[in-house]
Amino acid sequence: MDVSFALEDADVTSLNPFTRHYSGIDFESGTFGLYSEIAIADGYFKGYMKPLLKDSKLIGKDDGVLGVIWEGFVGFFKFVLKNQSTDTIATKIPMEGDLNNIQSGVLTTIGGIFKNGWISAFKGEIDDDIEFKDAFTDKELTRKEKRALRKEEREAKKNKD
Repeated sequence: MDVSFALEDADVTSLNPFTRHYSGIDFESGTFGLYSEIAIADGYFKGYMKPLLKDSKLIGKDDGVLGVIWEGFVGFFKFVLKNQSTDTIATKIPMEGDLNNIQSGVLTTIGGIFKNGWISAFKGEIDDDIEFKDAFTDKELTRKEKRALRKEEREAKKNKD
């Protein structure tokens, strides 16, 4: 299976039940996008998710005092970590592994937040990084060799276009 999908310009307030339950925050306004590619072959999964929050505003009028304080604290970090030119908070979450044990790169995900905020903004689009053959595991190749092979393939594809 090789799937790419995008959810664009969704109302971020629709995430409020989820974000309220897991982090104690809710959104007053903004848009949400989710871009992803996944490949699954022989029970092995490889892919990423790239969530983007744009023009989001936290503190709602119905919050109590503690809710306002907490959302103000979160809002401070939101302000510091957002890309000022695009007004987005985004990251790219890599995921890989056996279907029974999919791992995500936590440090890469956190680094992605800083990269989006301070270096270059993530684009609201599919990256075309993942192909079906990426999900096949080849025990003979090292991680570095696999990366070099994918780079060569992307270059060949780019030169072909």
